[in-house]
This record gives sequence, C-alpha cells and structure tokens, in this order.
Amino acid sequence: MCKNDIDKEHEERIIALKEALLSMDKSHILDYYRKYADDVTMDEEDDSVFWATVHKSRTALTCLPAVERLTSVKWLTDRGFSHFASDLIGAEKSFQFSNFGNYKH
Repeated sequence: MCKNDIDKEHEERIIALKEALLSMDKSHILDYYRKYADDVTMDEEDDSVFWATVHKSRTALTCLPAVERLTSVKWLTDRGFSHFASDLIGAEKSFQFSNFGNYKH
C-alpha cells in the first residue's frame, strides 16, 4: 500500500467519523464502528454508556465545530463525566448553551 493510499484511507475514515458523530443518529454511529473500528466495543444495549462514549468521542475530535464539541462537554459534565476538550476551556462562556445542541440522549 502506498503512502497516498494510506492518507486517502485515513481521510475517508475521518470524514466518515465526523459524519457519524455529527449525525447523533445511533444507527449511523454503530454502522461506522462496525465498519471501521474492529478493536472498539460499543455498548449497544446500555444507552447511557453508548451516549457517554459518543459525547466523549465528540469532545476529542478537534476537527468538529467548537459548538458541537462544547455541546458534548456540557452533556458530559451535566452527568458527571469528564471530557477531552481542555483546549476549549473558557470558550463555553461565549456560547449560549440554551440555543444549541440540546441532545436528549
């Protein structure tokens, strides 16, 4: 496999991951993990674990829009979970959380 092939494959995986995580659609997210993440186990039965994993993943993916990452930070912190968005600490003050991303999951 050539370097360009690896780069293209990696880019395709990142695009697919972004699409899945931005969709906030459980079946779309599970389809992504079934296709690309052989070594990752998603708990399909326990919704609280599933959505905590999704939101934590969203906070780690720095190519997602800040507003999406901050929505997941809020979701996680409201439920007592940690996050991976330390680069956004302080940025949440510039957003009105009541105006976006009120995910029920």
